[in-house]
Amino acid sequence: MKSGFTLTDLLLSIILFSILIGAVGFTFVVILRQLRSTDIRSNLRIDALTAVQRLTRELNDAREITSAQDKSVSFWWQDTDSDNVRDAGELVTFSWDGTAGTSLKRDGVNLAFNVESFGIDYRNLNNARLIPSPDLSIVQRDSIRRLDIQLKTSDEDEEITLLTSVIPRNLRQTRGPW
Repeated sequence: MKSGFTLTDLLLSIILFSILIGAVGFTFVVILRQLRSTDIRSNLRIDALTAVQRLTRELNDAREITSAQDKSVSFWWQDTDSDNVRDAGELVTFSWDGTAGTSLKRDGVNLAFNVESFGIDYRNLNNARLIPSPDLSIVQRDSIRRLDIQLKTSDEDEEITLLTSVIPRNLRQTRGPW
């Protein structure tokens, strides 16, 4: 009897090898998708955290809020020349145009990308919500003591929502109920 492989042996080994290669390939694709998802989530989180931290840090040092809207805030950030006058370079505006997928901007420069929603609630000393409007009176604007900020960004199937509150240091007169 001759030793060797039969046609059936060869076909069976080709089928088993194909199944093995298919399983390895499928596992590889699943791992790549998971890595991509993790990368997107990580980039979203970094982008959103960077934007919120900068907004929080600068609001914390605000000397005066000059405009208070639900999707934007402008404030006198620093008196760099110590003249107690609000110069153009000392004013900062964070804004979002309200269109999903656009950027949160700081003075017109993109700060966070793919923003789905951005909102600011303004609270007075008694923790009562102040309703922002284009004609927010100076008395109401000057009574702002806390800002509650919400930023939601997304990319593909990933979504990050950050919530924070800021009590601007230079606007604090008395500790509120928060």
